[in-house]
Amino acid sequence: NCKNDGAVGKIHRALPVRRSRPLLCGVQGDALPNILIGVPTQHSVAGKTLRAIWSLDAVPGYGTEHAYHDGALVYAVRGHIAETFLAKPDNHYLVFCDSDMVPPKHALQAMFSRDADIVCALCCKREPPYRPVIMRAWANGNFPTSGGPVEDPNFFPMAGVHSIWGSGLAFTMIKRHVLERVRDKFGKHIFFHERLSDGDPMGEDVTFFWKSNQLGFKAVLDADVQVGHISEYPIYPTDGLRWFEHSSTAIVDGWQKDRKIADLEAKVVELQTRIPSFPVPAPVGVGDGNGPF
Repeated sequence: NCKNDGAVGKIHRALPVRRSRPLLCGVQGDALPNILIGVPTQHSVAGKTLRAIWSLDAVPGYGTEHAYHDGALVYAVRGHIAETFLAKPDNHYLVFCDSDMVPPKHALQAMFSRDADIVCALCCKREPPYRPVIMRAWANGNFPTSGGPVEDPNFFPMAGVHSIWGSGLAFTMIKRHVLERVRDKFGKHIFFHERLSDGDPMGEDVTFFWKSNQLGFKAVLDADVQVGHISEYPIYPTDGLRWFEHSSTAIVDGWQKDRKIADLEAKVVELQTRIPSFPVPAPVGVGDGNGPF
């Protein structure tokens, strides 16, 4: 039999850590390693999100706890959740679930099975064109001192596991040793905004991947875990794909058009700067079949 133990503690803004730990093979739930689901909130959590979290299928051999942290600064809230997670040695995996996300029942089991340092579910922005927040690589400079992460307008997978540079943290599973190493290297403010070489802030999600990539940790996208993003109704990747296919075609067409214009402009400049040359006519009677030669 399984049971919920109810509220076991209070944290930031009196939002409770709730525990759902099974009795497995006669072993008390508290003896199990743990997965902590951390939910950053701003005053409230969507009802659909709460129902989805409590409906997640458990990972065999692991207990599950939920931590709800409230605050206006997302980087600080994620940092509080990470501190709560690292404070207990039996916490093995941290799962961020933003307060407006709707994960499928199989999410924990699927992402756990990937056995990667960081596993990101497939999520989309909740405003048109509903693009996925996926960074394929770092480009236009030398990582980590110049350049920045880039998105691929042609990349919108709907199945499988894919290597990525980083992603949004809306629904992300992170192994304990990743957070420990990042904290040891960069200090306790794990998610505090770093800045790109042009001075723009990275955001707390890009900052985390900027740090974890420097330490050699690998992230994957699990496109088999498709998470809804609540707008007026949950926006799922299938909704985003329809917008994506239209908008990405327009983006690529625009790139191709710009490239053709640039090639034509370069050709014009070449013709304008080229020194004209004229063929030198051969002497009359030479090589025309009418002379002695």
